[in-house]
Amino acid sequence: MFATNVGNDRSPSWWLAQQVGAIVVPITWALVTSGVPTALERALPAPFGDVAQVIWWAIFVWPVGFYLALLVYKIAPSAAATGRWIWVLPSLVFAAFFFAGLRTESLSEELRSFFYPNQGEGAWPLMMLTFPACSCICYSLAMVFASSRARPR
Repeated sequence: MFATNVGNDRSPSWWLAQQVGAIVVPITWALVTSGVPTALERALPAPFGDVAQVIWWAIFVWPVGFYLALLVYKIAPSAAATGRWIWVLPSLVFAAFFFAGLRTESLSEELRSFFYPNQGEGAWPLMMLTFPACSCICYSLAMVFASSRARPR
């Protein structure tokens, strides 16, 4: 009736390793490449610099969790069992901070601070809450996608 053993594909340590990796790897990548959007904005004329920045973030930074999950799935397909649930914890933390901020700020101000902040300390909510949550959502989506496309064994 009840299983007494937890398989390796559903172990808490495997989930925790993926949770940490799905947050640390994309944040590290974002910090290492953080100068690229600014360089693009300065190098290109007015509207094209902003467009290049958005394209950079949309293709090379935000979906790093998606690419990471595909790599993890290729190495360890059993990771999909826990990898598809990586989005839950960061999304709940993001939602908690976002809705707590709505008590003191307007919706437009809160959206700006979480998705398009000023430089300096204003970027902390983006880097520590929005980016990890979005990266983990992409990670989980990739695990679901990869496991649904896998050939039956």
